[in-house]
Amino acid sequence: MDFPANESTLFGLECAGTATGALRLVAVMSGTGPLGVHQIDDGPSTFNGVALYGEGFQAEFAVDIEQVAGYGIAGSADGMTAEAEELLTHVPDLLASTCTESPVTQSATAILHCYLQAEGTGAELAEYQSFASIADMDAVYQEKVDDFGVESQGSCQSAPNETTWSIGDDQLGRIQCAPQQFGIRFDWTDNRLAILSTLIDFDGDYQNTYDLWLEAGPDV
Repeated sequence: MDFPANESTLFGLECAGTATGALRLVAVMSGTGPLGVHQIDDGPSTFNGVALYGEGFQAEFAVDIEQVAGYGIAGSADGMTAEAEELLTHVPDLLASTCTESPVTQSATAILHCYLQAEGTGAELAEYQSFASIADMDAVYQEKVDDFGVESQGSCQSAPNETTWSIGDDQLGRIQCAPQQFGIRFDWTDNRLAILSTLIDFDGDYQNTYDLWLEAGPDV
């Protein structure tokens, strides 16, 4: 991966212990989204400490850690918050068992990250965010369009696009299908529930991700 010289980049690492079903580590970079996911069956059930290590593999490349922030999910030992439990009721059953609560950012009332698979055909990760209002949801969706959107090239079944989606004659929200540095992402809003959802496929297969989107909800 190439980075501009002398430019600061914000990285994140999301960790879920085996108490959630498996040890899962997701690397995230600001402005890009998830870079990859690692999943194994063995490891600690929970985390009570974090360590950071960085190394440059070329003589002219150096890693300088200027600032680090760590956090845990408040009350996680006792399960999800009430807001996350409510959000989980709208996640389809085929995905719900893979979801864990993530710290709230921006104006979301709850965030769930769902680890679908470490690698393979179709999406690896799903995210669901609930909001107090459609306006709050639309504002965060627009930020994703600003960050990842490219010129539409046709249907989400085969190429990038940004459009509305409907059931019958009822227009229910917007959807973006777009490339990111690794793979592709689908982001879509649901005006019935004020929920913003995301699917990420590191292999960049639009058709398979589209097929999962048809089943990914959120459910009313």
